Amino acid sequence: MAKPARPAPAAKRRGSGLGVLGWLIAPALLFVAAPVTSLVIVGMLPTIVAAITDRRAEKYSAYCVGGFNLAAVFPYALYLLLHENSIRPGLTRMLGDPIAWFAWYGAAAVGWGVYSWIPQMTVYFSDMRERVRLTALKKRQQALVDEWGAEIFSGKEAPADIVTEKAG
Repeated sequence: MAKPARPAPAAKRRGSGLGVLGWLIAPALLFVAAPVTSLVIVGMLPTIVAAITDRRAEKYSAYCVGGFNLAAVFPYALYLLLHENSIRPGLTRMLGDPIAWFAWYGAAAVGWGVYSWIPQMTVYFSDMRERVRLTALKKRQQALVDEWGAEIFSGKEAPADIVTEKAG
């Protein structure tokens, strides 16, 4: 009796080259631009929290919060990189600036707001659009009944909200 054929082993999935490149660049970036890296980590904490707490694989909250958060952190990081790439006084001055904290975390709060409210607004406007469309279709149906008579329903009873008799 012949042995049943065994399925071929699945090919091992290799990591992407970008992941390896990231692991090589991150320590170098930390070494060369430690103040900027520290500033980005502190400024992007809401994005890190969003990425950790979002249970979905797509991580939509991290993308939404991260986009706004990055837009606020980027100018500060760029200034620090180009002008004062030092722990002291550059980084300590920026970390001590309440306006910077307000910009970083305020932008993240806007991102959370967008993440929370846009789906609800989309449903609301979609529902409103469908109600307008339904009203237009009912008006069109009434015009057809007025023009052709109730016989257009081919023996079916006309809907209750359609007047089947011509006013006249």
